[in-house]
Amino acid sequence: HELGLRAVTAASRAPGLCEVVVFTAALRHTMHRCQKSVLWLLLTALFPALSLVWSGLPQPSTTRTSRLSHRPRPATRTSRPQRPRPSTTRIYSDEVEDVECAPNDDECVANLSDDDYSDDAGALEVIDDDAPDLTKLAQKNKLTKASWKLSLSIGRETGTWMPEEWAASGARLLLPITVEFDSEPYPGEPEALVGQTCFRVRPQGEASFVGVGGKVTVPVRGGAWAIQPPKPPQKPALLRFWLEFPEEAKRNDVTLPPGRVFFTAPVWQEIELERGAEARKEARERYEEAETRSAELADEAVKANPLAKIFGLRKQVLALDEKNAAMRRLERVERYLGGSRDGGAGPFPGLAAGASLTLGTTGGLVVKRTPRIGVGTEYHILGKFQAQAAAGDG
Repeated sequence: HELGLRAVTAASRAPGLCEVVVFTAALRHTMHRCQKSVLWLLLTALFPALSLVWSGLPQPSTTRTSRLSHRPRPATRTSRPQRPRPSTTRIYSDEVEDVECAPNDDECVANLSDDDYSDDAGALEVIDDDAPDLTKLAQKNKLTKASWKLSLSIGRETGTWMPEEWAASGARLLLPITVEFDSEPYPGEPEALVGQTCFRVRPQGEASFVGVGGKVTVPVRGGAWAIQPPKPPQKPALLRFWLEFPEEAKRNDVTLPPGRVFFTAPVWQEIELERGAEARKEARERYEEAETRSAELADEAVKANPLAKIFGLRKQVLALDEKNAAMRRLERVERYLGGSRDGGAGPFPGLAAGASLTLGTTGGLVVKRTPRIGVGTEYHILGKFQAQAAAGDG
């Protein structure tokens, strides 16, 4: 107000200056009204567009969707019916049902339970002498024994807790062993890593390797084996067994300590590999299609005007989400089948004659140790192994 009075006073003293002051004030008032009108128009046009884009964005989901709409799912985990226990020792190789999780719903995948899988994918059955006669008749075509050649590669591996000086040179102790897996139950005390229900595995002769002084014989004693059921679509079944080495074997700075050595390897039946190959092909095609669609929308956005970019944002987000979901699905299939491509295949106890089991190439060796505190159990990585069916059994 004070500045206005000064302007009027100055204008009254200078001829013609009053008209200039009045014109300038009117021009500023007009420009201020125009700015308000333009701002109102922009907000009126942009808010509906932004609301449309936001409404189309996928919201986080914690529910699981299934195309099996005709099968009602129980409300709670405790209300699900339990599977009847078979009279024989049955190791299921489950097939995943037609269950799908919503995009970005990793919790859904992690919480898949046994009720999400069916038992018609085949199974390993071992002979049960106490089973009814009808059960024995159904088992008569099942194999009871199978021989496999194991190739042990003992040496330092990433992540091992063996002493720092152990195999520090990078040398390896290569030890071939032929063993026979039997369906006869193991009568001794079970090992926690293998499981309570386990069966005999016996070496067929002694093992040997060539050392500095020539051939070195390594005595081996039998142990027990078991198969842990798979958890599709993330984890295949695992074959676990142990053999006992009563004496120490050494090559350079690599030492095979006396005691039990535990073997673990992923295994697949033929039907699992067939379905896995189909799932891998479908997942790869789905990922490639989603990747192509996402790239096309990104190229279109570069050439589009600003308003078209806003309206195309929803499509880009959905396409990127579909691409990420397809990639996760492909990764899960690849993890499930990891090590099966070059794995050894051959007969195995519990399989029908002519059927084969594939042992993955990612098998590992560990030894059991007591921690320094004296309580509990540790398993130290000792190396890795591969397996092939023995001649005459493949």
